[in-house]
Amino acid sequence: MLSRTQEYALRAAVFLGRSYLDGPLRTSELARTTGIPRNYLSKILHQMARRGLIDSERGRAGGVRLARSPDQITLDEIIAPFRPAAE
Repeated sequence: MLSRTQEYALRAAVFLGRSYLDGPLRTSELARTTGIPRNYLSKILHQMARRGLIDSERGRAGGVRLARSPDQITLDEIIAPFRPAAE
């Protein structure tokens, strides 16, 4: 069973994967379209960036995007950073 954080991370990654070729997405747009609270999503995206799963760009045309092609990212890479310490 996935935790809420793992579910949100997976939901964000799937959406980013679907829009991979469209360029970076703003965090606010990603939060709105996925239904993830923006502050919660920001923390998830920060952790994903630390793991090298996403890249973020600042500025007017900035946003977040997957760091590599969606077919090169595994489910485990997405949910592993959000596993409880006991697992």
